[in-house]
This record gives sequence, structure tokens and C-alpha cells, in this order.
Amino acid sequence: MTGLMSTETPSHFECAILRTLIFFDIFEYPLTDFEIWKFLISTERGEPYTVLMIRDCLASSPFLAARISSGEGLFYLVGRDLLRARRQGRMIYSYRKYIRAKRFVSLLAHIPFVRMVCVCNTLGLNVARDESDIDLFIVVSARHVWTVRFFCTSLAHILNLRPRKGHERDTFCLSFFISDCALDLSSLQLDGWDPDVYLASWVAWCVPLYDDGVYDQFFLKNAWITDILPNVFPCEPIPRRRITLSPIMHGIKHAGEIFSRCFGGAIERILRSLQLRILPIAIRNRANVGTGVVVSDTVLKFHIADRRQEISERFEQRCEELGIRNQKTPYS
Repeated sequence: MTGLMSTETPSHFECAILRTLIFFDIFEYPLTDFEIWKFLISTERGEPYTVLMIRDCLASSPFLAARISSGEGLFYLVGRDLLRARRQGRMIYSYRKYIRAKRFVSLLAHIPFVRMVCVCNTLGLNVARDESDIDLFIVVSARHVWTVRFFCTSLAHILNLRPRKGHERDTFCLSFFISDCALDLSSLQLDGWDPDVYLASWVAWCVPLYDDGVYDQFFLKNAWITDILPNVFPCEPIPRRRITLSPIMHGIKHAGEIFSRCFGGAIERILRSLQLRILPIAIRNRANVGTGVVVSDTVLKFHIADRRQEISERFEQRCEELGIRNQKTPYS
């Protein structure tokens, strides 16, 4: 294999296909040819690649044939045949978690100033592990991020749905809230990596269960991800997963928002002060140092164990092992 890699000069298109499969292999997720096209990692500009071109390249490229296997309509790296069965199993786990997520998000949707709630990370990709918790990404009205976080986390505590050691399975991780005036996440890209493939993919994997008309704005504000994933398009959840409020409940929620605004931001300031005092030391120590933990009045991101560095390094290393260079390497 080493000799083969040293003599071959793959095209950008072949490298993009292999790079995409390498990235998803980190998440143990084999792809269909359509998914390879949709999530293709490429910074080349010019004529867009089509699904048919993906199929033709997969069928005819000796470079890819030496590195990619296929079965049951799925493509994956050589030696990773077990991923086919693993994908099916995790889709079953994800189906169960979506049911639980819809029930809980149905409650969150009634909280004043909640504008959008997405499932994200592995569940957004339908590759959640049985033992994993459920990550939610929540967009709130401007100047109310601390208020919404207080009521969301309080509700999860009351229902015993917050993850803790030994109690993670099917609980809810509420660690990412943003204001609807801070929808562009490009400033949260991983320091030292250009591009941040994981964050771009994370945005693409967000599935809005509840959306008060903000998801289209969110995707538009993050159009920068198409510089990395040129074929990606907005997510359209299946109808049975969508959450809508009845006119009566929507009116009650709106009345609560008017009531809160009458206090001129006093509730937000009080709940901000309270939550800042009780933040764990680990979050305080990492706050606004890098992009893993961000604490402000528009973004609350509490990813203490930010895996992006580890994933990016594994991605880069695996690309080199299989005979390609990543499109852009980390800088110091």
C-alpha cells in the first residue's frame, strides 16, 4: 500500500471523496453515494460535482478502489465492513431518542422566547449510541438567553433529565444557547484549524424539531459552511418530528413574552447574575479561552470536553495515512 500511495497522483475529486469517507469513519458512519455527494468535503471551485459523477468515480477509480469497500449500498474504508451493521443498529437507537427528544422539546417550545430547538451532533446524523445523551441546540430571542437557559435547565432538573455520571442514557445536554442576533457561528471555529470541518458539519447536522421561523435565517447566516461542504442544503425534518404550537398555546407564550418585557430586562439581569454565581469552576476557568466554552449575553456554549481538536487531528492523520493531504493544514 505504501508503494501504491507514493506513485499515485489522485485528482482533487478523488481526494474529496476519500476525505469525506475518512471524516465520517471517525463517527463510524458509512455513507451512501448520495450522502457522499451531500457531505462532500471540498474547497475546489468550478463546476459542481453531481451524484452521477460520484458514482462513476467510485466505480472507475483505482485509487479509491484500493482504499474503499462497499456493500448494501454503503461505502466505507477498507477493513471497516462492520460499520454496515453498526449503522443499522444506531439508527434504531436514534429512532428511540427522537421520540424522547420530541416529547421534551414539546415542553421547551412553550417557554417564552424559545425560537428554535434542534437536535444536533450524532443524533442529528442518526448515528447516536445507545448509552449517549441527547444534545440540543437552542436559539432564543435577543436579550433573553440567560432567562431561557434558566427555565430550560430547571425543567430538565425537575424531570430528572439532566445528564450526570452514571445517568447519561437518553438524558438531555443543554449546553448550547444562542441569541437570534448571533446566528452566525463562524467566530466559533476551532482555533488553529482552517477549515473547521467539524463545526461546518455540525451546522449541517442540526435538525430543527421546533422552529419559530428562524432556521432559514440560521442556515443563511452560516452560508460559510458551503466553502467546506459545497453541496449541503438546509435540513427538512420529516413531518412527524416537527413540533408546532396550537394557536391558544402560541398566544399564551406570546403573552408571557410581553409580561417579561414589561420588566425592562430586570428578569434577564437577575437570572444572569444567579447563574454566573453557580457556574461550575471548570466552566469559569475555561470561559472565553478559545471557542469551547463561551459565556456572553448572546452565546452560552459550555463544551468543556470540546472534541474538535482530537477529531481534527485524527482526520488529518488518517488522510495522510491513506495517501492524501488535508485541504488546509493546522497552523501555529
